[in-house]
Amino acid sequence: MIQVEQSNVYRLSAHAERHCVADEVRYLERLVNARKLLMEQRSDMRRELERCQKSIAQLGDAIDLLDSILKNEAQLNEPDREA
Repeated sequence: MIQVEQSNVYRLSAHAERHCVADEVRYLERLVNARKLLMEQRSDMRRELERCQKSIAQLGDAIDLLDSILKNEAQLNEPDREA
């Protein structure tokens, strides 16, 4: 009788341990998947940052070009000072 009860205890213990390990494996899988998602989002954010930096640089170039055009127009529209 004691041997049967001992066997049941071992069986229940092994069963509980398998469930515990399975829970830990599922938890680790969720962590790995969350990390993959964060790495993908980080990569996307880096690409977006690079795109924005290029756009800002292009806007800076456009502003410089407009300034140059306006200065040239201002010089062409100045009245002659000799008169």
